[in-house]
Amino acid sequence: MPASRRRALRWESKLLLLSLAGGLPALAWLSVVLWRSTFDPSLRILVLAFLWLGWLVCSGLVVERAMRPMQ
Repeated sequence: MPASRRRALRWESKLLLLSLAGGLPALAWLSVVLWRSTFDPSLRILVLAFLWLGWLVCSGLVVERAMRPMQ
């Protein structure tokens, strides 16, 4: 039985993972600091949701901005 070969990640996927990994430590630290703050719990959850969503959107924009000139 031949050994199966893994497909290499495409350049876009590597760039997305790199941009997600770049922001993760700062976002995790900020989440911990914000969660331990004295703000109202609903405000904390709202701010955390916007931060995490913004992080995902910005990572997607990085890939889109890098891919458009190459097409």
